[in-house]
Amino acid sequence: DGPNQVRCWIDVKPTIMLSANNYLNLTTHPKVVEATIAATKKYGAGSGSVRAIAGTMDIHLDAERKVAEFKKVEASLIYSAGYTANVGL
Repeated sequence: DGPNQVRCWIDVKPTIMLSANNYLNLTTHPKVVEATIAATKKYGAGSGSVRAIAGTMDIHLDAERKVAEFKKVEASLIYSAGYTANVGL
């Protein structure tokens, strides 16, 4: 019970959780939680739909700019899942 953690218990054995997409345990990092609360207050609790249907929001463009800066590249694209990234390429 509670937030996803990097480790979980399966059949009374500690196990590394690889199915939760939380490998770095960022979902409980205080800065991530704080940013999530701020974004939820501004944008609401749901995206409404995928970007291709609901449209591009300022938060998408801002995140892509930040990723490009971090990676020191001209531009970046953020996809909602690994599958959609592969389809998009």
